[in-house]
Amino acid sequence: MIFMDNNHANSGGEAENLLVSDTGFSTGEWHHVATVRDATAGMSYIYIDGALSGSMATSTDPVDYDSGSYDDNSVNIGHFRRTGYSTDALNGSLDQVGIWDRALSASELASLAANTCGGGGSLINDYTGTDDASGNYPVGPTLVTWTSTDENGNTATCEQTVTVTDNEAPTAICQ
Repeated sequence: MIFMDNNHANSGGEAENLLVSDTGFSTGEWHHVATVRDATAGMSYIYIDGALSGSMATSTDPVDYDSGSYDDNSVNIGHFRRTGYSTDALNGSLDQVGIWDRALSASELASLAANTCGGGGSLINDYTGTDDASGNYPVGPTLVTWTSTDENGNTATCEQTVTVTDNEAPTAICQ
């Protein structure tokens, strides 16, 4: 389960007025987790794998991390750290952590959750067998199929037509 208290998200611990996710996690699998505090709307949300998993009304006042109301005036990700409360840390790994200066929409979060590309993939074409399609092409159209493969083995393809036109007569050079 995910807990959120005044912009603090953690994987366990105690606190008052916590927003708690409606769903838990299966261990040994990656999950996309997002917490959103929308001060304009006065709402906080938890999304797991792109789906809303909890919401509650919150203050529309901005959070002042310099006010001294938090023990160390910082944002904590992966553990809840506040005097008198548990300091249990997340038993897992974090990857691709992002903090935005605005509240992301539900559709933006669903798009982020669906993105499995982490930079470990490849791009090749069937004409040269590389990620670069430069080379010698015959006169006329040549269909080049590009294949993108992510680090999970998922693939997507697209096609490109390269057309070579030879409309200039050759010039003979005699020596």
